[in-house]
Amino acid sequence: NDRPPPEQLTEFYLWISVGGVLGGIFNGIIAPQIFDTLVEYPLAMVLACLCRTVPEEEKREKLARNLDGLIPVGLCLLMVGLILIGRALHVDRAGAVFKLLIAAPLLINYGFLKVPIRFGLGIGACLLGGSLFGGILGTTVHVERNFFGVVRVTHDDAGKFVQIAHGTTIHGRQSRDPAHRRDPLVYYTRSGPLGQVFDAFHAISAGDSPSVKGGRQVAVIGLGAGTMAPYREQNETWTYYEIDPAVISIAEDPRYFTYLTDAFPDREALKIVLGDARLRLHDAPDHAYDLLVVDAFSSDSIPAHLLTREAIALYSSKLAADGFLVVHISNRYLDLEPVFGNLAKDAGFASRIRNDFDVSDQDAAAGKTMSQWLVLARDDAHLGTIVTDQRWAKMRTSSAPVWTDDFSDLLSVYRW
Repeated sequence: NDRPPPEQLTEFYLWISVGGVLGGIFNGIIAPQIFDTLVEYPLAMVLACLCRTVPEEEKREKLARNLDGLIPVGLCLLMVGLILIGRALHVDRAGAVFKLLIAAPLLINYGFLKVPIRFGLGIGACLLGGSLFGGILGTTVHVERNFFGVVRVTHDDAGKFVQIAHGTTIHGRQSRDPAHRRDPLVYYTRSGPLGQVFDAFHAISAGDSPSVKGGRQVAVIGLGAGTMAPYREQNETWTYYEIDPAVISIAEDPRYFTYLTDAFPDREALKIVLGDARLRLHDAPDHAYDLLVVDAFSSDSIPAHLLTREAIALYSSKLAADGFLVVHISNRYLDLEPVFGNLAKDAGFASRIRNDFDVSDQDAAAGKTMSQWLVLARDDAHLGTIVTDQRWAKMRTSSAPVWTDDFSDLLSVYRW
């Protein structure tokens, strides 16, 4: 019954379009300038709830109208109380018990669904109280927001680590203990696949490759906290490609992370290139890199344009004849192994993959997480000791078409 009559449809769709334009301007231009975090999303949720329409009711009593304000206050206090109780009892913030605790006020508020003002204010109150939660990534000590999203620096609950996170995903972690600050953690540990890759890389004699006469050249797509930097040896020059200036400023700030300052004390062997790696790699000399590591993520997702036939061709053109390509494909939702299996086969690369999913409680407490890495080279001989290690397997392929800049199929690799 609320739909407009036919003669007003043009005007109706015009105003829908105007609203979309104004919303896009606010979200894309105004909000990043006035908010440090994604405040506009909970605000939009509250406003949407307040704008709900329900069948007309009889005139409400004064007490009921007063409860429209008092009940949301009570829900906010309840949310805060439950979070504090959970913390006092040391309930795991990522566990089901804690999630049930903080879900209770929302379930109570659902009972007011037919009273828009009470329901909307209740949602706002729960979100306000829930801001004390801080999420499963720990206590935020620094936050930056720009076009690419929100980047946070956090301390874990135990205060042992400092972390950089984009969205809900940790992209780097460093021990706050000075004795262990040079230890690469999370997906990059020495006991994990990447540690083994660097062992194989460093075992290659400098005389075996003309490209390393002036020192080995390493390129890394994705800076994060600079967690890979401890693997750098004295005769190596490293080039990082990073699209987000906020990530660069955080990684270079010794108040948060010291990986870069520890590994590159004179900065002469460190280059940081700002911009999209696919575009900026074109500026690098052909066959310049002995090792190219692709470790770019937006929250939990690898940008699709970095895992296509054209991207692999670009990487290949920048690799030395005996160089190898390393790709980090850890993902909670997508199984990217067959995608890269098809790409490697299409490009004529030898390839191996290691799934490092068996992380002990002791390793987890020390800062390690599960990871999945693959390595590609022009033939098996260039993979060194990786070929004979049983932890590394040949990659699966699939019958699906090879991903290109014009084609990708996320549904076919989704972890159902």
